[in-house]
Amino acid sequence: GHAFDAYIALGDWNGLIIYSVIFIAVAIVGAIGNRVQMLEMARIGQGLILILRTELFRHLQTLSMSFWDRSQIGRIMSRVTNDVNQIQEVMTQGLVGTISQLFILVAMIIMMFRMDLILALGAMAPIPILLMVVAVWQSRARDAFIWVRTAIAVVNGTLNENLSGARTVQSYRRETVNMRDFDQINEDHLNANIAAARLSGIMMPVVEIQSALSLAIIIVLGGWRVQSGEMSPGELVAFFLYAQRIFEPLRMIIMQYTELQRAMAGGVRIFELMDTRSDVVDEPGSLPIAISKGRIDFEKVALEYLPGVRVLDNIDVSIRPGETVALVGSTGAGKTSFVNLIARMYDVTEGSLKIDGQDLREVQQTTIAQGMGVVLQDPFLFSASLKENILFGRPDATDEEVRRAAETVGAHDFIMTLPNGYETVLEERGENLSLGQRQLVSFARAVLADPMILILDEA
Repeated sequence: GHAFDAYIALGDWNGLIIYSVIFIAVAIVGAIGNRVQMLEMARIGQGLILILRTELFRHLQTLSMSFWDRSQIGRIMSRVTNDVNQIQEVMTQGLVGTISQLFILVAMIIMMFRMDLILALGAMAPIPILLMVVAVWQSRARDAFIWVRTAIAVVNGTLNENLSGARTVQSYRRETVNMRDFDQINEDHLNANIAAARLSGIMMPVVEIQSALSLAIIIVLGGWRVQSGEMSPGELVAFFLYAQRIFEPLRMIIMQYTELQRAMAGGVRIFELMDTRSDVVDEPGSLPIAISKGRIDFEKVALEYLPGVRVLDNIDVSIRPGETVALVGSTGAGKTSFVNLIARMYDVTEGSLKIDGQDLREVQQTTIAQGMGVVLQDPFLFSASLKENILFGRPDATDEEVRRAAETVGAHDFIMTLPNGYETVLEERGENLSLGQRQLVSFARAVLADPMILILDEA
Protein backbone atom coordinates (compact mmCIF):
# COMPACT_ATOMS: atom_id res chain seq x y z
CA GLY A 1 0.00 0.00 0.00
CA HIS A 2 2.82 2.42 0.90
CA ALA A 3 4.68 1.51 -2.28
CA PHE A 4 1.57 2.08 -4.36
CA ASP A 5 0.99 5.53 -2.86
CA ALA A 6 4.70 6.43 -3.07
CA TYR A 7 4.89 5.70 -6.78
CA ILE A 8 1.41 6.62 -8.05
CA ALA A 9 0.69 9.64 -5.89
CA LEU A 10 4.19 11.06 -5.37
CA GLY A 11 6.24 9.55 -8.17
CA ASP A 12 8.88 8.54 -5.59
CA TRP A 13 10.94 5.92 -7.44
CA ASN A 14 13.43 5.51 -4.58
CA GLY A 15 10.63 4.92 -2.08
CA LEU A 16 9.15 2.28 -4.39
CA ILE A 17 12.52 0.46 -4.55
CA ILE A 18 12.93 0.55 -0.75
CA TYR A 19 9.45 -0.88 -0.19
CA SER A 20 10.07 -3.56 -2.84
CA VAL A 21 13.33 -4.60 -1.12
CA ILE A 22 11.54 -4.79 2.24
CA PHE A 23 8.78 -6.86 0.64
CA ILE A 24 11.32 -9.32 -0.84
CA ALA A 25 13.23 -9.53 2.48
CA VAL A 26 10.03 -10.37 4.35
CA ALA A 27 9.23 -13.03 1.74
CA ILE A 28 12.69 -14.61 2.21
CA VAL A 29 12.29 -14.65 6.00
CA GLY A 30 8.85 -16.21 5.52
CA ALA A 31 10.32 -18.91 3.24
CA ILE A 32 13.01 -19.77 5.81
CA GLY A 33 10.35 -19.86 8.52
CA ASN A 34 8.21 -22.20 6.40
CA ARG A 35 11.15 -24.59 5.98
CA VAL A 36 11.83 -24.64 9.73
CA GLN A 37 8.13 -25.12 10.38
CA MET A 38 7.89 -28.09 7.98
CA LEU A 39 10.87 -29.81 9.61
CA GLU A 40 9.52 -29.23 13.11
CA MET A 41 6.04 -30.38 12.06
CA ALA A 42 7.53 -33.61 10.72
CA ARG A 43 9.66 -34.15 13.84
CA ILE A 44 6.88 -33.49 16.35
CA GLY A 45 4.13 -35.16 14.33
CA GLN A 46 6.13 -38.32 13.61
CA GLY A 47 7.23 -38.42 17.26
CA LEU A 48 3.61 -38.38 18.39
CA ILE A 49 2.71 -41.13 15.91
CA LEU A 50 5.67 -43.18 17.17
CA ILE A 51 4.31 -42.90 20.71
CA LEU A 52 0.76 -43.75 19.58
CA ARG A 53 1.81 -46.84 17.60
CA THR A 54 4.07 -48.02 20.43
CA GLU A 55 1.31 -47.59 23.01
CA LEU A 56 -1.18 -49.38 20.75
CA PHE A 57 1.20 -52.31 20.24
CA ARG A 58 2.00 -52.48 23.95
CA HIS A 59 -1.71 -52.42 24.82
CA LEU A 60 -2.60 -55.12 22.29
CA GLN A 61 0.08 -57.36 23.80
CA THR A 62 -1.69 -57.17 27.18
CA LEU A 63 -5.18 -58.14 25.97
CA SER A 64 -6.38 -61.61 26.97
CA MET A 65 -7.32 -64.41 24.60
CA SER A 66 -11.03 -63.67 25.00
CA PHE A 67 -10.46 -60.38 23.14
CA TRP A 68 -8.72 -62.16 20.24
CA ASP A 69 -11.45 -64.82 20.18
CA ARG A 70 -14.04 -62.17 19.27
CA SER A 71 -11.83 -59.91 17.10
CA GLN A 72 -10.98 -60.08 13.42
CA ILE A 73 -7.22 -59.60 12.99
CA GLY A 74 -7.60 -57.63 9.75
CA ARG A 75 -9.85 -55.08 11.45
CA ILE A 76 -7.39 -54.64 14.31
CA MET A 77 -4.59 -54.18 11.76
CA SER A 78 -6.70 -51.54 10.02
CA ARG A 79 -6.89 -49.54 13.24
CA VAL A 80 -3.17 -49.80 13.89
CA THR A 81 -2.22 -48.86 10.32
CA ASN A 82 -4.92 -46.96 8.42
CA ASP A 83 -6.47 -45.09 11.34
CA VAL A 84 -3.06 -44.13 12.73
CA ASN A 85 -1.95 -43.04 9.24
CA GLN A 86 -5.00 -40.78 9.02
CA ILE A 87 -3.97 -39.10 12.27
CA GLN A 88 -0.37 -38.99 11.04
CA GLU A 89 -1.37 -36.91 7.99
CA VAL A 90 -3.00 -34.32 10.22
CA MET A 91 -0.19 -34.30 12.78
CA THR A 92 2.66 -34.03 10.26
CA GLN A 93 1.03 -31.76 7.69
CA GLY A 94 -1.99 -29.98 8.99
CA LEU A 95 -2.05 -29.29 12.71
CA VAL A 96 0.84 -26.84 13.07
CA GLY A 97 -0.01 -25.32 9.68
CA THR A 98 -3.57 -24.74 10.83
CA ILE A 99 -2.36 -23.04 14.01
CA SER A 100 -0.06 -20.75 12.02
CA GLN A 101 -2.88 -19.96 9.58
CA LEU A 102 -5.09 -19.03 12.53
CA PHE A 103 -2.44 -16.55 13.70
CA ILE A 104 -2.29 -15.07 10.18
CA LEU A 105 -6.09 -14.87 10.04
CA VAL A 106 -6.33 -13.04 13.38
CA ALA A 107 -3.47 -10.70 12.46
CA MET A 108 -5.04 -9.79 9.11
CA ILE A 109 -8.44 -9.12 10.69
CA ILE A 110 -6.84 -6.86 13.32
CA MET A 111 -4.99 -4.91 10.61
CA MET A 112 -8.17 -4.52 8.54
CA PHE A 113 -10.15 -3.19 11.49
CA ARG A 114 -7.30 -0.81 12.36
CA MET A 115 -7.23 0.52 8.80
CA ASP A 116 -10.95 1.00 8.20
CA LEU A 117 -13.75 -0.15 10.52
CA ILE A 118 -16.59 0.26 8.01
CA LEU A 119 -14.77 -1.56 5.20
CA ALA A 120 -13.72 -4.36 7.60
CA LEU A 121 -17.31 -4.88 8.77
CA GLY A 122 -18.43 -5.03 5.13
CA ALA A 123 -15.75 -7.61 4.32
CA MET A 124 -16.73 -9.74 7.33
CA ALA A 125 -20.47 -9.63 6.57
CA PRO A 126 -20.66 -12.96 4.64
CA ILE A 127 -18.64 -14.93 7.25
CA PRO A 128 -21.64 -15.79 9.54
CA ILE A 129 -23.14 -17.67 6.57
CA LEU A 130 -19.94 -19.74 6.32
CA LEU A 131 -20.03 -20.53 10.04
CA MET A 132 -23.63 -21.75 9.81
CA VAL A 133 -22.75 -24.03 6.89
CA VAL A 134 -19.78 -25.44 8.86
CA ALA A 135 -22.00 -26.13 11.89
CA VAL A 136 -24.50 -28.12 9.79
CA TRP A 137 -21.74 -29.86 7.80
CA GLN A 138 -19.76 -31.01 10.84
CA SER A 139 -22.39 -33.34 12.30
CA ARG A 140 -22.92 -35.15 8.98
CA ALA A 141 -19.23 -35.29 8.09
CA ARG A 142 -18.23 -37.08 11.29
CA ASP A 143 -20.67 -39.96 10.64
CA ALA A 144 -19.53 -40.20 7.01
CA PHE A 145 -15.85 -40.37 7.92
CA ILE A 146 -16.49 -43.02 10.61
CA TRP A 147 -18.32 -45.01 7.91
CA VAL A 148 -15.20 -44.80 5.71
CA ARG A 149 -12.92 -46.02 8.50
CA THR A 150 -15.29 -48.89 9.34
CA ALA A 151 -15.61 -49.87 5.67
CA ILE A 152 -11.84 -50.08 5.11
CA ALA A 153 -11.53 -52.15 8.29
CA VAL A 154 -14.04 -54.65 6.85
CA VAL A 155 -12.07 -54.74 3.57
CA ASN A 156 -8.80 -55.39 5.42
CA GLY A 157 -10.39 -57.98 7.67
CA THR A 158 -11.86 -59.91 4.73
CA LEU A 159 -8.61 -59.65 2.78
CA ASN A 160 -6.55 -60.95 5.70
CA GLU A 161 -8.99 -63.81 6.28
CA ASN A 162 -9.00 -64.94 2.64
CA LEU A 163 -5.23 -64.68 2.21
CA SER A 164 -4.56 -66.53 5.47
CA GLY A 165 -7.06 -69.22 4.44
CA ALA A 166 -5.88 -69.46 0.82
CA ARG A 167 -5.28 -73.21 1.14
CA THR A 168 -8.84 -73.82 2.39
CA VAL A 169 -10.31 -71.47 -0.25
CA GLN A 170 -8.58 -73.35 -3.06
CA SER A 171 -9.34 -76.75 -1.55
CA TYR A 172 -13.07 -76.02 -1.75
CA ARG A 173 -12.83 -73.97 -4.98
CA ARG A 174 -14.40 -70.96 -3.29
CA GLU A 175 -12.51 -68.41 -5.40
CA THR A 176 -15.55 -67.23 -7.40
CA VAL A 177 -17.86 -67.01 -4.39
CA ASN A 178 -15.23 -65.21 -2.29
CA MET A 179 -14.52 -62.80 -5.14
CA ARG A 180 -18.20 -61.95 -5.38
CA ASP A 181 -18.40 -61.35 -1.61
CA PHE A 182 -15.25 -59.23 -1.69
CA ASP A 183 -16.61 -57.17 -4.60
CA GLN A 184 -19.66 -56.31 -2.49
CA ILE A 185 -17.49 -55.32 0.49
CA ASN A 186 -15.25 -53.26 -1.78
CA GLU A 187 -18.30 -51.54 -3.28
CA ASP A 188 -19.51 -50.62 0.22
CA HIS A 189 -16.10 -49.04 0.82
CA LEU A 190 -16.38 -47.16 -2.49
CA ASN A 191 -19.84 -45.86 -1.55
CA ALA A 192 -18.57 -44.72 1.85
CA ASN A 193 -15.71 -42.81 0.24
CA ILE A 194 -17.97 -41.21 -2.37
CA ALA A 195 -20.40 -40.08 0.35
CA ALA A 196 -17.48 -38.61 2.32
CA ALA A 197 -16.10 -36.94 -0.83
CA ARG A 198 -19.49 -35.34 -1.52
CA LEU A 199 -19.47 -33.81 1.95
CA SER A 200 -15.83 -32.74 1.64
CA GLY A 201 -16.62 -31.08 -1.69
CA ILE A 202 -19.31 -28.87 -0.16
CA MET A 203 -17.01 -26.66 1.88
CA MET A 204 -14.58 -25.28 -0.71
CA PRO A 205 -17.28 -23.86 -3.04
CA VAL A 206 -18.93 -22.22 -0.02
CA VAL A 207 -15.59 -20.63 0.96
CA GLU A 208 -14.97 -19.46 -2.62
CA ILE A 209 -18.43 -17.86 -2.86
CA GLN A 210 -17.97 -16.22 0.54
CA SER A 211 -14.54 -14.90 -0.55
CA ALA A 212 -15.93 -13.52 -3.80
CA LEU A 213 -18.76 -11.77 -1.93
CA SER A 214 -16.32 -10.20 0.55
CA LEU A 215 -13.95 -9.00 -2.20
CA ALA A 216 -16.87 -7.61 -4.20
CA ILE A 217 -18.00 -5.62 -1.14
CA ILE A 218 -14.45 -4.32 -0.65
CA ILE A 219 -14.19 -3.21 -4.31
CA VAL A 220 -17.55 -1.40 -4.31
CA LEU A 221 -17.38 0.08 -0.80
CA GLY A 222 -13.65 0.78 -1.01
CA GLY A 223 -13.95 2.42 -4.42
CA TRP A 224 -16.64 4.73 -3.05
CA ARG A 225 -14.42 5.64 -0.05
CA VAL A 226 -11.44 6.39 -2.32
CA GLN A 227 -13.65 8.60 -4.52
CA SER A 228 -14.85 10.45 -1.44
CA GLY A 229 -11.25 10.97 -0.27
CA GLU A 230 -11.66 8.88 2.90
CA MET A 231 -9.00 6.37 1.69
CA SER A 232 -5.98 6.60 -0.56
CA PRO A 233 -5.61 4.18 -3.50
CA GLY A 234 -2.64 2.57 -1.71
CA GLU A 235 -4.70 1.98 1.42
CA LEU A 236 -7.41 0.29 -0.67
CA VAL A 237 -4.77 -1.90 -2.33
CA ALA A 238 -3.32 -2.80 1.08
CA PHE A 239 -6.79 -3.52 2.47
CA PHE A 240 -7.62 -5.68 -0.55
CA LEU A 241 -4.38 -7.69 -0.06
CA TYR A 242 -5.11 -8.08 3.66
CA ALA A 243 -8.56 -9.44 2.75
CA GLN A 244 -7.00 -11.90 0.31
CA ARG A 245 -4.61 -13.03 3.05
CA ILE A 246 -7.70 -13.77 5.16
CA PHE A 247 -9.27 -16.07 2.59
CA GLU A 248 -6.08 -17.98 1.88
CA PRO A 249 -5.74 -19.24 5.49
CA LEU A 250 -9.51 -19.63 5.67
CA ARG A 251 -9.38 -22.03 2.72
CA MET A 252 -6.51 -23.95 4.33
CA ILE A 253 -8.26 -24.09 7.70
CA ILE A 254 -11.45 -25.45 6.07
CA MET A 255 -9.43 -28.05 4.15
CA GLN A 256 -7.58 -29.06 7.31
CA TYR A 257 -10.84 -29.10 9.23
CA THR A 258 -12.07 -31.71 6.77
CA GLU A 259 -8.90 -33.74 7.34
CA LEU A 260 -9.29 -33.23 11.09
CA GLN A 261 -12.78 -34.71 10.92
CA ARG A 262 -11.31 -37.74 9.12
CA ALA A 263 -8.57 -38.02 11.74
CA MET A 264 -11.11 -37.72 14.56
CA ALA A 265 -13.08 -40.60 13.03
CA GLY A 266 -9.89 -42.67 13.10
CA GLY A 267 -9.07 -41.40 16.58
CA VAL A 268 -12.42 -42.54 17.95
CA ARG A 269 -11.71 -46.10 16.74
CA ILE A 270 -8.13 -46.03 18.06
CA PHE A 271 -9.14 -44.88 21.53
CA GLU A 272 -11.98 -47.40 21.62
CA LEU A 273 -9.24 -50.01 21.18
CA MET A 274 -7.01 -48.35 23.78
CA ASP A 275 -9.94 -48.31 26.24
CA THR A 276 -10.53 -52.06 25.83
CA ARG A 277 -9.58 -53.81 29.04
CA SER A 278 -8.21 -57.33 29.37
CA ASP A 279 -10.41 -59.93 31.04
CA VAL A 280 -7.32 -61.38 32.74
CA VAL A 281 -5.59 -58.81 34.93
CA ASP A 282 -3.11 -58.99 37.78
CA GLU A 283 -4.55 -58.20 41.19
CA PRO A 284 -2.97 -55.28 43.09
CA GLY A 285 0.03 -56.53 44.99
CA SER A 286 0.31 -59.77 43.02
CA LEU A 287 3.72 -61.45 43.23
CA PRO A 288 5.80 -63.47 40.76
CA ILE A 289 5.01 -67.18 40.77
CA ALA A 290 7.77 -69.61 41.69
CA ILE A 291 7.12 -72.95 39.96
CA SER A 292 9.53 -75.24 41.80
CA LYS A 293 7.76 -78.61 41.58
CA GLY A 294 4.92 -78.25 39.09
CA ARG A 295 1.97 -79.56 41.12
CA ILE A 296 -1.38 -78.49 39.59
CA ASP A 297 -4.64 -78.46 41.57
CA PHE A 298 -8.10 -77.78 40.10
CA GLU A 299 -10.52 -77.16 42.97
CA LYS A 300 -14.19 -77.12 41.89
CA VAL A 301 -13.23 -75.13 38.78
CA ALA A 302 -15.86 -73.78 36.38
CA LEU A 303 -15.26 -71.82 33.15
CA GLU A 304 -17.64 -69.72 31.07
CA TYR A 305 -16.69 -67.93 27.86
CA LEU A 306 -20.23 -66.57 27.61
CA PRO A 307 -22.28 -65.78 30.75
CA GLY A 308 -24.39 -68.78 31.72
CA VAL A 309 -22.75 -71.18 29.23
CA ARG A 310 -20.49 -73.60 31.15
CA VAL A 311 -17.56 -75.04 29.20
CA LEU A 312 -16.09 -76.69 32.31
CA ASP A 313 -17.98 -77.33 35.52
CA ASN A 314 -16.97 -78.63 38.95
CA ILE A 315 -13.52 -79.85 37.89
CA ASP A 316 -11.50 -81.42 40.73
CA VAL A 317 -8.12 -82.68 39.55
CA SER A 318 -4.68 -82.92 41.15
CA ILE A 319 -1.63 -83.50 38.96
CA ARG A 320 1.51 -84.40 40.90
CA PRO A 321 5.09 -83.45 39.92
CA GLY A 322 6.59 -85.92 37.44
CA GLU A 323 3.18 -87.28 36.48
CA THR A 324 1.99 -87.56 32.87
CA VAL A 325 -1.73 -86.96 32.43
CA ALA A 326 -3.70 -87.35 29.19
CA LEU A 327 -7.08 -85.73 28.64
CA VAL A 328 -9.35 -87.75 26.36
CA GLY A 329 -12.70 -86.52 25.13
CA SER A 330 -14.81 -85.68 22.11
CA THR A 331 -14.39 -82.45 20.16
CA GLY A 332 -15.68 -79.54 22.22
CA ALA A 333 -15.47 -81.39 25.51
CA GLY A 334 -13.13 -78.74 26.94
CA LYS A 335 -9.64 -80.25 26.62
CA THR A 336 -8.04 -77.09 25.22
CA SER A 337 -9.99 -74.95 27.70
CA PHE A 338 -8.55 -77.09 30.50
CA VAL A 339 -4.94 -76.46 29.44
CA ASN A 340 -5.61 -72.79 28.62
CA LEU A 341 -6.59 -72.29 32.26
CA ILE A 342 -3.26 -73.72 33.39
CA ALA A 343 -1.42 -71.22 31.18
CA ARG A 344 -3.83 -68.53 32.47
CA MET A 345 -5.05 -67.58 29.01
CA TYR A 346 -8.38 -67.24 30.83
CA ASP A 347 -9.34 -66.92 34.48
CA VAL A 348 -11.60 -69.47 36.14
CA THR A 349 -15.22 -68.42 36.57
CA GLU A 350 -15.61 -70.35 39.84
CA GLY A 351 -13.35 -72.31 42.12
CA SER A 352 -9.57 -72.00 42.12
CA LEU A 353 -6.61 -73.24 40.09
CA LYS A 354 -3.30 -73.54 41.91
CA ILE A 355 0.26 -74.34 40.88
CA ASP A 356 2.51 -75.38 43.74
CA GLY A 357 -0.18 -74.09 46.10
CA GLN A 358 -0.30 -70.60 44.54
CA ASP A 359 -3.65 -69.42 43.15
CA LEU A 360 -3.01 -68.22 39.58
CA ARG A 361 -5.30 -65.22 40.07
CA GLU A 362 -2.95 -63.95 42.78
CA VAL A 363 0.29 -64.08 40.77
CA GLN A 364 1.75 -62.04 37.91
CA GLN A 365 0.69 -63.38 34.52
CA THR A 366 4.05 -62.81 32.83
CA THR A 367 5.89 -65.04 35.32
CA ILE A 368 3.67 -68.10 34.71
CA ALA A 369 5.20 -68.75 31.29
CA GLN A 370 8.72 -68.93 32.79
CA GLY A 371 8.02 -72.35 34.27
CA MET A 372 5.73 -73.68 31.56
CA GLY A 373 6.14 -74.89 27.98
CA VAL A 374 3.22 -75.20 25.55
CA VAL A 375 3.26 -77.05 22.22
CA LEU A 376 0.18 -76.42 20.08
CA GLN A 377 -1.42 -78.64 17.46
CA ASP A 378 -0.86 -75.92 14.86
CA PRO A 379 2.51 -74.46 15.93
CA PHE A 380 3.20 -70.84 15.09
CA LEU A 381 6.67 -70.00 13.78
CA PHE A 382 7.88 -66.47 13.11
CA SER A 383 9.58 -65.04 10.02
CA ALA A 384 13.06 -65.33 11.52
CA SER A 385 15.87 -67.86 11.52
CA LEU A 386 15.14 -71.37 12.72
CA LYS A 387 17.50 -70.85 15.66
CA GLU A 388 15.69 -67.66 16.69
CA ASN A 389 12.40 -69.57 16.67
CA ILE A 390 13.82 -72.23 19.00
CA LEU A 391 15.26 -69.49 21.24
CA PHE A 392 11.84 -67.82 21.52
CA GLY A 393 11.18 -69.00 25.08
CA ARG A 394 14.78 -68.67 26.27
CA PRO A 395 16.73 -66.04 24.31
CA ASP A 396 19.91 -66.39 26.42
CA ALA A 397 20.52 -70.07 25.57
CA THR A 398 23.79 -71.06 23.87
CA ASP A 399 24.14 -72.63 20.41
CA GLU A 400 25.07 -75.93 22.07
CA GLU A 401 21.88 -75.87 24.17
CA VAL A 402 19.82 -75.14 21.05
CA ARG A 403 21.43 -78.12 19.27
CA ARG A 404 20.81 -80.44 22.24
CA ALA A 405 17.15 -79.40 22.42
CA ALA A 406 16.75 -80.13 18.70
CA GLU A 407 18.46 -83.51 19.10
CA THR A 408 16.21 -84.37 22.05
CA VAL A 409 13.05 -84.06 19.92
CA GLY A 410 14.62 -85.52 16.75
CA ALA A 411 14.74 -82.23 14.81
CA HIS A 412 18.53 -81.87 14.44
CA ASP A 413 18.88 -84.18 11.42
CA PHE A 414 16.32 -82.43 9.21
CA ILE A 415 17.61 -79.00 10.30
CA MET A 416 21.10 -79.90 9.07
CA THR A 417 19.67 -80.74 5.63
CA LEU A 418 18.36 -77.17 5.22
CA PRO A 419 20.45 -74.72 3.12
CA ASN A 420 21.77 -72.77 6.11
CA GLY A 421 21.07 -75.20 8.93
CA TYR A 422 19.98 -73.44 12.11
CA GLU A 423 20.41 -70.04 10.39
CA THR A 424 17.82 -70.86 7.71
CA VAL A 425 15.27 -68.04 7.62
CA LEU A 426 11.69 -69.30 7.78
CA GLU A 427 8.88 -67.94 5.66
CA GLU A 428 5.71 -66.58 7.23
CA ARG A 429 4.33 -69.10 9.75
CA GLY A 430 7.19 -71.44 8.74
CA GLU A 431 5.58 -72.35 5.42
CA ASN A 432 8.91 -73.58 3.98
CA LEU A 433 8.75 -76.46 6.50
CA SER A 434 6.29 -79.33 6.60
CA LEU A 435 3.67 -79.41 9.36
CA GLY A 436 5.58 -82.21 11.10
CA GLN A 437 8.84 -80.24 10.93
CA ARG A 438 7.12 -77.16 12.34
CA GLN A 439 5.85 -79.26 15.26
CA LEU A 440 9.36 -80.57 15.94
CA VAL A 441 10.72 -76.99 16.02
CA SER A 442 7.90 -76.08 18.40
CA PHE A 443 8.82 -79.07 20.59
CA ALA A 444 12.48 -78.01 20.57
CA ARG A 445 11.43 -74.52 21.64
CA ALA A 446 9.50 -75.97 24.61
CA VAL A 447 12.32 -78.34 25.59
CA LEU A 448 14.94 -75.57 25.47
CA ALA A 449 12.87 -73.51 27.92
CA ASP A 450 13.31 -76.45 30.37
CA PRO A 451 9.81 -76.02 31.88
CA MET A 452 8.57 -77.64 35.08
CA ILE A 453 5.19 -78.11 33.33
CA LEU A 454 4.95 -79.24 29.69
CA ILE A 455 1.58 -78.97 27.93
CA LEU A 456 0.97 -80.71 24.59
CA ASP A 457 -2.33 -79.52 23.08
CA GLU A 458 -3.05 -82.36 20.62
CA ALA A 459 0.50 -81.94 19.30
